[in-house]
Amino acid sequence: MARGSIDYEQLSVYLKVLGVANRLQLLRKLQVPHTAGEVALPASRLGSGGHATLKISRQAVEGHLQQLAALGLIQARKGTRDGRKVTEYMLDHGRLFVVADELRRLGLLRPSVPLATATPSTSVSGRNDPIVPLGPTFVLATGPMEGTMFPLGGHGPWIIGRQPTLPVGLPYDPFVSRENTQIQRRDGQLFISTLPGARNGTHLNWRVLAAGESAALAAGDAVGVGRSLLFLRGI
Repeated sequence: MARGSIDYEQLSVYLKVLGVANRLQLLRKLQVPHTAGEVALPASRLGSGGHATLKISRQAVEGHLQQLAALGLIQARKGTRDGRKVTEYMLDHGRLFVVADELRRLGLLRPSVPLATATPSTSVSGRNDPIVPLGPTFVLATGPMEGTMFPLGGHGPWIIGRQPTLPVGLPYDPFVSRENTQIQRRDGQLFISTLPGARNGTHLNWRVLAAGESAALAAGDAVGVGRSLLFLRGI
């Protein structure tokens, strides 16, 4: 298979197995080794808005474990509990990464004609300029169109948000506010802050900026908004 292509047949198998809430919960629990008897999962929801309070049976848990293990999403290994030999299960991070990466590639698919609503192609794709701009520039590291550059031209301030017309527009990311984060230049230094009223925060080098905080930026800094990650190139 060519690099960058999607294995649609295999991906459909993964999605079929992962399309069960209890199995997704299992993956999270199995970050730490568990035996089938140690797994406690809530029963499925009952009716519209109702929630069951009893955990699912061990037989049902074992069925979910077998489905996940068959695809290599979890691994079985021998362990001990109170001196007894047992089989314990643990998440296979490498295999799960492959599935997540295949899904990410779906996010790179774009319509051939403009749509009525904002899509990843309305703003981000048009910025994929092979010429490296001078001056401070944000580079998209995660999300559709990785490697897209957002030059901070002029004197600012510059806004990061979901609105496609912004200097750093990320219209594909529903976890970013329309106007989320502001970059300002003061005394030759760039500063970043979350805009008042933004419902989503800002991460600077994996630290959440406090409300009202203005932090200095340096070349190479990582800025997280929503589920997108940007790196600052130049200053």
